[in-house]
Amino acid sequence: MRFWSATARRLAAAHRTWKRHLTVASRTWKRHLTVAFLLLPACATAAEPLVALDVGHYIAKPGATSARGVVEFEFNRALALAIDTRLRQAGYRTELIGADGQASDLAARPRRAREVGATLFISVHHDSARERFLRDWEYEGKPRKYLDDRFRGFSLFVSRQNPQWRLALECASTLGAGLKAAGFTPSRYHADPLLGEAREFADEANGVHFFDNLAVLRNATIPALLFEAGVIVNRDEEARLAQDATRARIAEALAQAMPACVAQAAKALAELPAPAPAGAAAPRPGGAARPVRAPRAHAAPALPGPTGGTPPPAAHALAAPAPLQ
Repeated sequence: MRFWSATARRLAAAHRTWKRHLTVASRTWKRHLTVAFLLLPACATAAEPLVALDVGHYIAKPGATSARGVVEFEFNRALALAIDTRLRQAGYRTELIGADGQASDLAARPRRAREVGATLFISVHHDSARERFLRDWEYEGKPRKYLDDRFRGFSLFVSRQNPQWRLALECASTLGAGLKAAGFTPSRYHADPLLGEAREFADEANGVHFFDNLAVLRNATIPALLFEAGVIVNRDEEARLAQDATRARIAEALAQAMPACVAQAAKALAELPAPAPAGAAAPRPGGAARPVRAPRAHAAPALPGPTGGTPPPAAHALAAPAPLQ
């Protein structure tokens, strides 16, 4: 009996030891699995390109006024949000800049893009023309201005003061070709010395111009381009650009062009030094340093229309205009 009692005690002790080891091993594996699952999203996100979408203009200076009295900033924001949604659906990360209408420092916009690690900077705008070509008409009982059909179509701009302008030009040409394939037409009047500004073509076939002094382009250190989606002072084109379906077609064309745009840009940017963190000193050309302000926190933008929300103060609601009379 003593033998069996001793054996039972030894077996019980072995069982307790085995159970302790099993518990420790189980907890260790759980910790390892938890860490692995937490790291997986970060690893996946790090491999996805980031595109900075800049909403052209801001509330205090909202840009052009459309033929029906809607400010350009509202058109820009609506289109930038549509592009943002489509690029995220396609697997890209995005950074919306200026969507709250408060980004008055134009040089800070491309700097913000670089700080967040963007591969590409696209400033979204809508076009107008010189004031002397504007004509008078009345809409909903108010005097308005419009442009005739000589002024229509999209335009793309790059700056040769951007150190990555060749990559920006390649991307702009790809975007222009994609927009043409989607049924959109590039404008030509910017290159005309009388109708426009005699702006030099960088790629005439795809509607790309040089505009070297544009602040958001020349202050960029990554490939940067400015996109004029169309002429909102042209009454017919304004009506189309105000439609969700048109914005969706533009966003789709840009999404289709993104792989070619970001592939070469990512290789070039891998050779650049990392951007200075917010609050650090950014080098000047002469070697001196200047402080970099921390980026301002932006509230989530709210758009008028079917999705709900309220437009910013002093801004007009952007809705599809009524048919022309």
